Amino acid sequence: MAEAKTATGMARISLVSGFYDGRLAAGIAAKSPIPRVPASPVATDRPQDSPALAARAAAVLSPYPAFPARPPSGIQPMTKRLLSALAAVALSFVSLAAQAQDVTVGALTIEQPWSRATPPAGKTGAGYLTIENKGATDDRLTGAAIDPAIADAAELHTMTMDNGIMRMRPVDGGLAVPAGQTVALSPGGVHIMLVGLKAPLKQGTRVPLTLTFEKAGTVGVELDVGKAGAAGPAGH
Repeated sequence: MAEAKTATGMARISLVSGFYDGRLAAGIAAKSPIPRVPASPVATDRPQDSPALAARAAAVLSPYPAFPARPPSGIQPMTKRLLSALAAVALSFVSLAAQAQDVTVGALTIEQPWSRATPPAGKTGAGYLTIENKGATDDRLTGAAIDPAIADAAELHTMTMDNGIMRMRPVDGGLAVPAGQTVALSPGGVHIMLVGLKAPLKQGTRVPLTLTFEKAGTVGVELDVGKAGAAGPAGH
């Protein structure tokens, strides 16, 4: 009889213990809820998802960043400056190539032959150049000739002052070119007068002439026509 009472008591204790254990577990669960893990924004396609999240997800998933379609703005001005510099250099070479070339006959070198553009109604022009005698013998420029289609004649002239008046007159006997010296035909002094022009001289064109020297012989040159009133050959 005593054993039966003992078993009944133990069963009651077990029921009570289980009852309180269940209440304790429920209280802990109520006070410490298990956090819910939200769904990843990358995996969802719900309409309420923001475009910013979608863009961020695309950037994360993309293996390489997108390259800009155009180069950075700082490169463009640099490229333009480089192209401008190259264009300026190219133009300078073209300008040098366009200038009349120096020519040599015997010991004489004829340098920088040039002229000036003339007005539409002008009938005269002038040619200028420099003659360097690198030899040991004196020489002399005795005359010049021009194509009749360009002008009637090419004559050696000089400018002189006569009672305060500047006069132009032919050079008698030609122009001496001493050995080892340089003689310049320039505005206001000795020059080659182009008489009876058939058409005005235009800037950027060339006028062919034939020079005759007493010892060196004849040589062809081209006058590089510069702007009207120019003080010297183009590029100098």
